[in-house]
Amino acid sequence: MTLRIQSRFGFTGAVIGGAAAVTVGIVMTINSDPSHDSWQLALVGVLAAPVLLALVASFRADPGTRGILLLAAALSSLFFMVLGTLGPLFFPPAILLFVGAAKAFGESQLSFGEQVLRPAVAAAAGVLMVGAVFALYTSDDPRCATLYSNGVAVGSSCTSDVVTAREAGQGLLVSAAGSTLAGLAASGLRGKPQPAPI
Repeated sequence: MTLRIQSRFGFTGAVIGGAAAVTVGIVMTINSDPSHDSWQLALVGVLAAPVLLALVASFRADPGTRGILLLAAALSSLFFMVLGTLGPLFFPPAILLFVGAAKAFGESQLSFGEQVLRPAVAAAAGVLMVGAVFALYTSDDPRCATLYSNGVAVGSSCTSDVVTAREAGQGLLVSAAGSTLAGLAASGLRGKPQPAPI
């Protein structure tokens, strides 16, 4: 069985979204103080969830399933834009994923109920994946560390919040729940069969 890309917009959006998530991870790693013992890279895992959803969707043959998964990925990517100075990196993938979802829905033969209910569940899944970002920062965990040079204290480094192991687990769990909800919304879709050409 050969995998074939069914949505070039979805695949391209996933690749660009993956690059954005990796860029955020690199910038956070460079700017973090190792003495703060932080789980900040859990944010990269949370930001990568829509990317993985979009990759799965890009290879799905059924346009209804593809549309649902791309819609959930697009909504969460769009909301990630509010994440500070690096947020705009998620705008191009969000647009590509929305276009891919619209194309897929246009090709599908979903019933009216499925056209309304399943995208609503996909939207809820996207919101849940966005909530994963907030789960990473549920409590303030300020940390300070004394900086030393040749055994002499030369200053201190403080941060207002770090991601603790518990918060990282919460964020990744909520992100997985959002992805699972999107998968459930897309499962079982077959659409109406297309009439054979005469």
